[in-house]
Amino acid sequence: MDLTVSLTCSALHKTFRLGHTDLEILRGLDAAFARNGVNTIQGASGSGKSTLLQILGGLEKPDAGEVRWGEESIYGWSRDRLAAWRNLTVGFVFQAYHLFPELSALENVEFPARLARRNDPAVAARLLEQVGLGTRLDHRPSELSGGEQQRVAIARALRNNPALLLADEPTGNLDTATGHEIIDLLLRLHEERGHCLIIVTHDDRIAALGQQRFHLEDGLLVSQGQG
Repeated sequence: MDLTVSLTCSALHKTFRLGHTDLEILRGLDAAFARNGVNTIQGASGSGKSTLLQILGGLEKPDAGEVRWGEESIYGWSRDRLAAWRNLTVGFVFQAYHLFPELSALENVEFPARLARRNDPAVAARLLEQVGLGTRLDHRPSELSGGEQQRVAIARALRNNPALLLADEPTGNLDTATGHEIIDLLLRLHEERGHCLIIVTHDDRIAALGQQRFHLEDGLLVSQGQG
């Protein structure tokens, strides 16, 4: 994990076609994210927060502009190189967990390592222990609560020891108490590992935890200052 590399974006534009209407989501957005820090992005529903996170993580190409990892523009890379970067450098935590229902917790966590041909189930087991699920390795998602599924998703996101962790509304499907536990877990793991953490949220309390805080409005990212 290279903790010296920074993530920046410049002049990002993204428009979606809805019927006969063009909906401009991002309008020349610029940002630089705190390296090895906690960054939070807040904004109204439909403001483009998830779209921005997908662009930053190499999942959704912008119509114009660039995302830079260090000195390199990620959308100038080949498809294979971009896919390898996503797998080895970026961890994703989604609101809906996106676990494979037919796989156990251990197998879900190990999946990114299988893609990278770095199989070692003992590493996945240690991660599940770290997130408090050391006794649930063989359970499938249907046998786990929402909070437990999100813990599996966090362990999976960390499996390849990423330098960048992107969390999209990680508490959105959870009750308040469980949501607080998940945020506390994300912050503890960040403290231990030192990756760049970006959390998209609609929750004022979570947004206030960012060392660097942003608000997405009118297609632009406005800095809300340091936490």
